[in-house]
Amino acid sequence: MFLRTIEQLLRDILRGESKKTVTIDQIQKKVAEHYDVGLADMTGKRRSAKIVFPRQVAMYLARRHTKASLHEIGEAFGAAITEQCCMLAKPSLCT
Repeated sequence: MFLRTIEQLLRDILRGESKKTVTIDQIQKKVAEHYDVGLADMTGKRRSAKIVFPRQVAMYLARRHTKASLHEIGEAFGAAITEQCCMLAKPSLCT
């Protein structure tokens, strides 16, 4: 159920654009909008609960829907190594 909700965040991006590549930037914007956090918070150093979970969701989606490496995703989010490792798990397991 949880992952379905997350996947729906990208529905607008993915719908009708099967040949277009989803970007990390698009994912960051959609997730930030959905969770009502600033885009700068998605890439910033703050670690409050309001920001950490949406950031992890976006990182998970980036890992799943882009061809970017973990290192590239981590750099795009300004993530610590612990968050990069957490991308491999479902976001609900990281909190």
